[in-house]
Amino acid sequence: MTFDDFDLFETPPQQVTPQRVLELLDAQAAELTAVAAPPPGHRPDGQAYRQRRWELDQILIRLGMDPPFPWNALTLWEAEAKAEFPSYAGRRQHIKELADPVREQLKRRIADKATGDLQATIDGTRGVAVDAVADPSAILEELRRVEALVHSDPGAAIGKAKNLVEATAKTVLAACGQPYASANVPTLIATAMAELGLDASMVGGHDRVLGDLMDLLAQVALKVNELRNKAGDGHGQATAVTGLDLRHGRLAVRASLAWCDFVLETLHDQDAHIP
Repeated sequence: MTFDDFDLFETPPQQVTPQRVLELLDAQAAELTAVAAPPPGHRPDGQAYRQRRWELDQILIRLGMDPPFPWNALTLWEAEAKAEFPSYAGRRQHIKELADPVREQLKRRIADKATGDLQATIDGTRGVAVDAVADPSAILEELRRVEALVHSDPGAAIGKAKNLVEATAKTVLAACGQPYASANVPTLIATAMAELGLDASMVGGHDRVLGDLMDLLAQVALKVNELRNKAGDGHGQATAVTGLDLRHGRLAVRASLAWCDFVLETLHDQDAHIP
């Protein structure tokens, strides 16, 4: 789920933008603050509050974020404010403490999406796959899934990054006429690189630095698989995974793209030199 997918909601397309979400949050916070600590002449608008609340909560839930304000109606908050917070300052502070974490999360997501041109890298891998193999469908499908999740769900993005590595390894082996049966991901990575002459023992005989680099490249792909086993969405976990941020999902995606790009480019170049 990304900000570009907000047209799935029953709201006008021009409203479903990152700025719109922040506007909704700020409007709700302002109204709740005004009800609890009313300025002169303030007239609560309960209907507008309920409409904004529905729109804001639906968007936040779809983004995997908890809505900050629990009150279905302004009258419920007004009664709670009078009972729980004797001072206007305390009431204002309570609303601020509820709104600020969500506001910061939204700002981070907007900033995260603007970090680096990851889409261009994904598009580049798509083009390499189309050029390198006769049937890139599995790779293209995993790239589509990565695109859909990398800006919203780091656990799922990690899982799809591992799937991309696996699909690429199998596609390379199939293109080389090599069986892979039900091999695990580490075996697939090693076999695909060996088939292309990219393992450290082969490359190292010609250039030690390149051999070391190929070994590190293989380790990068293997670590994506390990991260998926630990924190991705491929397995059910006994306890919820904590500490994942969007940058961790992007890291796994970029790591998988680096491995996939290189092996696919190698396959393409080798095929181009076959007489």
